[in-house]
Amino acid sequence: GTNVKILIENIHVSISENINRCTVLRICQEINNEHLKMCLDTCHLHCLSNMLHKDFDSFLENYIDKTIANKYIYQIHFSATKNNDGYIEKKTHGRKHDSIEELLKEDYKILEKYNLTNKNIVTEVSEENYESREDQKYEIELLRKVEKIK
Repeated sequence: GTNVKILIENIHVSISENINRCTVLRICQEINNEHLKMCLDTCHLHCLSNMLHKDFDSFLENYIDKTIANKYIYQIHFSATKNNDGYIEKKTHGRKHDSIEELLKEDYKILEKYNLTNKNIVTEVSEENYESREDQKYEIELLRKVEKIK
């Protein structure tokens, strides 16, 4: 009797060739509870692909099951990956895209390919100044622009 959602974010739980056996998406599918959903972090996708030494597109096809993604993914954390070795450092992880051309379109195409543009898209951007949130505002504006030109 509640509208509360519990979101599990895709982080690097297991670094192995068998990553597609135990993804957050599969966990949500196995539990299959309307209150348990996935938060898909695009930055983490790039990091994990790189750490597994996999071509990004083929990694995505194995990691995101298109037949169940729309049911279980509730929210998207959207940001640029300036250093995709998985090291979480303020200067390189979860930064604003520098322009629409600088991979923002490519990152947005992930959402289009897996029919996820209707999800809650949260720009998760590390800031130099968390009071003004200038980088966050900039990323939101770029997303608005890319949605207009698609």
